[in-house]
Amino acid sequence: MYIKFDSETIWANDGSWEHAYIESEIDLNGRLNAIEEQGDRQMNLYRDSKALNREYTLVMRLGASRTKSIPELMNWWEDLHTKNGGERTVERVMTSGRVLQLTAVPETPQWSEVGIRYATVTQVYTAALPLWKESAEQSDSVAYTAAVPTTIAFDNQGTVPTWVRLNFAGAVTDPKVSYSTEWEIEFDLDIPLNDELDVNTRTPATVWYRPNVGADSKAYGYRTSATSFRKAKLPVGSGTLDMVAAAGTGVLTLYWYNYFEAFI
Repeated sequence: MYIKFDSETIWANDGSWEHAYIESEIDLNGRLNAIEEQGDRQMNLYRDSKALNREYTLVMRLGASRTKSIPELMNWWEDLHTKNGGERTVERVMTSGRVLQLTAVPETPQWSEVGIRYATVTQVYTAALPLWKESAEQSDSVAYTAAVPTTIAFDNQGTVPTWVRLNFAGAVTDPKVSYSTEWEIEFDLDIPLNDELDVNTRTPATVWYRPNVGADSKAYGYRTSATSFRKAKLPVGSGTLDMVAAAGTGVLTLYWYNYFEAFI
């Protein structure tokens, strides 16, 4: 197993990194419950739950060696966790072999028990998207024609619903993809052969038209009124999406990540 931050190893249990030892690891996924007071004195009404930032905390003991002194290790840690880098990736390999990632901002390192041979640092990583993501993106692809609507399969192995990313390849007119009666994404648009339309539904949703020749352009405005990017998620487990079009023959590629509320 290992833990990396910004692609650099900060802990490993195979002896490849001898300078750091985990003293404790805390992973807090907060939420805010919206509860509305009612006229009834004996009860209130639950409305919704809102995600709060996730705080992943490592307490690490850094140890000096013949090649690295404590001041050198402390400088390395401070430089790696500088505020100037913005959001970066914490990557952790679990005992199951699953590689999980958290997009987070490092807080200021807090030092204690600093000596000649050892120093202890408490490092907090704050994540606006409070979910761990499996590193490998999943995908499936299907060809379709307007005359023969088809389906595309998914298998969300995470523990929460996940956003979809869609790539429509032409030549096709007015493509539409939907999940049962839960949501649909449709465009009033001709996509010529070798041109593509990329859709990412994660808030804030983006839509890019990518022509075979010429510059990419934003195409968010070509969506129909029935389109709901915010609802467009894959539920946990396996299922299918429906694919239709007004005319033409095209290829739809569906992408998604497996997200988790906790280590798994």
